[in-house]
Amino acid sequence: MDRSQSMAVRLFCTLLALILAPIHNPLARAQEPELVLSPIWNVAATSNGISTNDEVGPEYIVNRSGLNANNEHSNWPGDMWHAMEADGPIYVQFEFEDVYPLEEMWIWNYNSDWWLEHGVKDVTVEYSEDGIDWTVFGNIECAMGTGTDDYAANTIVSLGGILARYVRLTILSTYGTFPAAGLSEVQFRTFTETIHRIYNVTATSNVASREGNGPENTVDDSGMNANGGHSTWWVDMWIVDPNGGPVYIQFELGGLYELEQMWVWNCNTMGFQAKDVTIEYSEDGIDWVTFGGVRLGRATGQPNCPVSSVISLNGIAARYVRLTIHNTWEANVTIVGREGILDIEPVGLSEVRFFTKQPPPGTPASYVLVLDSFEQYTDEEDLGEAIFQTWIDDVQYGGNARVGHWYTPFAETEIVHSGAQAMPFFYTNANWPYYAETYRDLEGPLQNWRIDGAEALTLYFHGSTDQDHHVETDWLYVVVEDGAGGTAVVYHPDPDALRSNDWQQWSIDLDEFAAVDLSHVVRLILGVGNHSNLRPGGNSVIYIDDIGLGAAPPEGAEN
Repeated sequence: MDRSQSMAVRLFCTLLALILAPIHNPLARAQEPELVLSPIWNVAATSNGISTNDEVGPEYIVNRSGLNANNEHSNWPGDMWHAMEADGPIYVQFEFEDVYPLEEMWIWNYNSDWWLEHGVKDVTVEYSEDGIDWTVFGNIECAMGTGTDDYAANTIVSLGGILARYVRLTILSTYGTFPAAGLSEVQFRTFTETIHRIYNVTATSNVASREGNGPENTVDDSGMNANGGHSTWWVDMWIVDPNGGPVYIQFELGGLYELEQMWVWNCNTMGFQAKDVTIEYSEDGIDWVTFGGVRLGRATGQPNCPVSSVISLNGIAARYVRLTIHNTWEANVTIVGREGILDIEPVGLSEVRFFTKQPPPGTPASYVLVLDSFEQYTDEEDLGEAIFQTWIDDVQYGGNARVGHWYTPFAETEIVHSGAQAMPFFYTNANWPYYAETYRDLEGPLQNWRIDGAEALTLYFHGSTDQDHHVETDWLYVVVEDGAGGTAVVYHPDPDALRSNDWQQWSIDLDEFAAVDLSHVVRLILGVGNHSNLRPGGNSVIYIDDIGLGAAPPEGAEN
């Protein structure tokens, strides 16, 4: 029986489960902080230079204009800062929200293919905690831009953990002789605690949307690619006509969380971008607290649009968050209020995501990056939330692998390592090609496995002795694939491991995947079989739980 034949049964079982099941919202749990190298957001930039374009000031060095979700910069001059000398050498000064220990500075030089020689060359770096007393870090030489529209940062400066709230770059020379200089982007990185995305968020609005542009588009990953970039296709966004306003969008997180960040991708089609918003939050949806007003960054209007704004929420406790939109970027029309008359073009957002320091329930606290805890999946196939809609198998083609139970709940809820759910992986290796595989494509935040503290890929698996096994061919294996198509496969050392009816930990040193670019892992594959020794195998099930990156096991420990 394939899934198409079981749809009616599944629908009945789903409805029955919703009627009979009690409401259960497990509390998210805290963990010991794990530090990862992350960009510093909400940086302000000023300069003594006279911008050659009044609309492109030094803020364009830090607002990610011209960047895509791969951190590649365009070659369009309107995405970069360019200035003439004023009183003395041109400098750019950066201010952070607080004092940070700075580890790295990434520089994208001026990248206009017309004036590459206006890119900065020799620069003096200074830093300060208070903006008054300055310390000279030293002189650096910046690499020239490429002039292409996929320019990656080619000057990365190690700052060694200096404490600073302010950094100043004084330009001593450029690659030409003209008394002007420019920069495309500058980013600073520091060690921060790991944050986890909150899944299964729902969104509603006080204003009816046109068909295909509902608020659910902001929380269902529609239009998002694996690198965290958004499309320009309008049906992937939330768009409304306020018709007298004001308009708000409200998010329910499915549990009470201490919120650290909110990431917003503005409406990625020109004319509809939200500008000034008020953020409110609530624990019960009745009593609301005003967090404050923020100005959202503009989307690029290009494919693969990166996040527009990262808003620090400072650990507020909330189950509900509401964004009230006051105006748009293009029209800049202010919503007067409930009694005012509004004449405003449609407004919208592309994607909104919330992050917390609390890991998903049941996730091992030792992980620095959780790849899958299997807690976020539901039985809502129409919403794309079923486990087999993320972990892809070949059951509909008559293949050997099937993820999920035939009937709801699709995820495993009894044989779990931690939390409330695990992934059941059925395989029938008695049939050609004598192996079974399932894969998951990793989205942008999960693709960089070179983060600090990531030494091993760890997962937990549980075998079954209820069905026939031919263990000589039933090897568990993992395949990692990078963005260039390179792959690396690692087999579990024990062919009898799948016979165990208890949970086992498997930690794989990341050096085992040396053949791939671990800074850009796009796909994770789990398989049962042996490609180098194909022969008929077992017909059984294993359970997978808690996949993540963390420290390598002690030498001599079971892998």
